[in-house]
Amino acid sequence: GIEKIQQNLTSGEVKVLDVGCGVGYFLKTLGKTVSTYSLYGIEPNPKLAKQAQNFVKSAKIINSSIENAALKENYFDVITFWDVLEHVYDPIKTLKSTHKLLKKNGIVVIQAPNYRSLMTFMTKENWDWWLPPDHLYHFSPKSMELLLKKSGFKLKYMETRESKEIFVKNIRAQIKGNSFFTKATRKMFGVFLNLIYPLIEIVTTVTKTGGLVFVVAQKV
Repeated sequence: GIEKIQQNLTSGEVKVLDVGCGVGYFLKTLGKTVSTYSLYGIEPNPKLAKQAQNFVKSAKIINSSIENAALKENYFDVITFWDVLEHVYDPIKTLKSTHKLLKKNGIVVIQAPNYRSLMTFMTKENWDWWLPPDHLYHFSPKSMELLLKKSGFKLKYMETRESKEIFVKNIRAQIKGNSFFTKATRKMFGVFLNLIYPLIEIVTTVTKTGGLVFVVAQKV
């Protein structure tokens, strides 16, 4: 994700806001990778916001939602949402607030679960990321692009991605039971999935059916 941010920015002072920053892992990693960036985080959970400020002392952490935060408009170069947008009550409202805070040609970076993924197709109602009521919305590459367009953004880059470990674990878990035969079958199926995963990765990349949607879009 960091390399895509760098590819879409010009040189000079860069202000990055991470929405739903949690305890600050992304900001910490970004600060170590590019020490010249000015880092900001928004976290609505007061306990996590405090932990983030202690963890990333170079960042300014705000305990708020993006809609209610006292932030300057046309101020940020990059705003990121790492596995956050599926939790918000009104994604369009959230992205319109994001649009106001970004500078001209600023970028938004979003990662969210892809409910039109191969994993979802294979696991059905047992998909790990349905997670009601924690996940309020689910996105596909098509719906994500439409959401961005309605919120005033132009899509610059999209891919779907998947962790091999998470994919194999989820698919194996569909073989239920604790008998010797079931356990052996589950183990052998896991071995098989690991062997063919390079082919699975090619298919999900081409068809955009990986477990996560990742996008970079520009304010227009």
